[in-house]
Amino acid sequence: MTTSALAGMNSALQPQGQFGIAAVILGVVALALAIIPRAIFEVPPPWPTQSAPKPQQVVEGGETFQWKGATVTIGGTTKEVPPPPPTPAPASSKALFIITTLVALAGIAVGVIASWRERSYLLAGPALALCSVALLWHYILIGVTVAIAVLIIVALLSHLSG
Repeated sequence: MTTSALAGMNSALQPQGQFGIAAVILGVVALALAIIPRAIFEVPPPWPTQSAPKPQQVVEGGETFQWKGATVTIGGTTKEVPPPPPTPAPASSKALFIITTLVALAGIAVGVIASWRERSYLLAGPALALCSVALLWHYILIGVTVAIAVLIIVALLSHLSG
């Protein structure tokens, strides 16, 4: 057998697209981790969704008068009561966010290796897109929500103006 025949047999025995397939699988897993638990189990996002409450001012002592919904206090001392501490995000939400991020970043790394080593852009491109969408899932949802709100406001204003 010639050297070129052996090289052809060797390349035929070596499966092509291993990195590309692995990258696509990692992208699908990352996207599933980003979407499914938050949709089915209502897992909250790992960042705070509400601003911190302001401290309340309480007046102790003095004379309080009420008239038609207005309240006036004369005398007494004013004291600030700190708000209760915000409830932290559950540990499972943070762990899920970290796992999703790590899987998506691994998929991006494997996708880059697949496009560089195997010259297989048909698998690496969708894998990179899936991993990027998994990383940016919440921001995509926020962007879509804002876009829909803007479209509704524009439609209402155009309807009201003429």
